[in-house]
Amino acid sequence: GLICLNGHVVNSSAKDHPEHNSNFCDECGSKTINACKYCDASIRGRYHAGGVFDLTGYNAPAYCHNCGKPYPWTEIKLNTIKESQVHISV
Repeated sequence: GLICLNGHVVNSSAKDHPEHNSNFCDECGSKTINACKYCDASIRGRYHAGGVFDLTGYNAPAYCHNCGKPYPWTEIKLNTIKESQVHISV
């Protein structure tokens, strides 16, 4: 998959349909990535089985399937939660 740093799915089928890829998100302008910044494993996109039409949609995964580290959009959410907890406990 091709996903922006804020977690917007730009192309869930980046390998099968590269003509829909872009370097930046058309929703927020953030840079797009297609691999984990920690282990360089490709971000899994939508799974296509021959002749099967998938109606479930595709959401950006939160963590890398290869190393288990959070993707940038997950890190943003985790940091926001941590910051809000600090403000509450002060």
